Amino acid sequence: MNNFKILLIGYGNTLRNDDGVGVRIAEIIAEENWPNLEVIATHQLTPELAADIADASLVIFVDAVLSNQTDIQIEKLAAVTEWNNFGHAESPTFLLALTQAIYQQTPRAWGIFIPAINCEFGEELSTITQKGLTNAIKAIRKIITSEDLTEYQKQDFDNLPADNFQE
Repeated sequence: MNNFKILLIGYGNTLRNDDGVGVRIAEIIAEENWPNLEVIATHQLTPELAADIADASLVIFVDAVLSNQTDIQIEKLAAVTEWNNFGHAESPTFLLALTQAIYQQTPRAWGIFIPAINCEFGEELSTITQKGLTNAIKAIRKIITSEDLTEYQKQDFDNLPADNFQE
């Protein structure tokens, strides 16, 4: 059980209103001090995160997505099968592929994407994104506490939150 680790990576630009919601969620979850949980709040995904991802049993990526939907999206993520471009800002699926290529292992992964409608300069969240923040935190808590972590490590995650989560 001691070797099971969950990694939460919240990313985005906190100076661009709704775009910063991933970082804000990471900061909120970090304050809760969950056992076996490491939290990273970062401006963007970079290749250097592959080392942290390789050390995890489960990784949860949290970010804003420009959308006219009002519900958060929860997706099971897998490494991309083809990639040929190293950039400065990467996607979660690229980082999973990079982790596999470098460390020959890939943790199970989820992406939680919160609808964003205002990414202009500022530090306020829109009403829709604020609601998404609340629902994303509930979803993350559900993932983290879904079962005893020993069993959680073995399951295929099909019984966790659906693609859309709302109360």
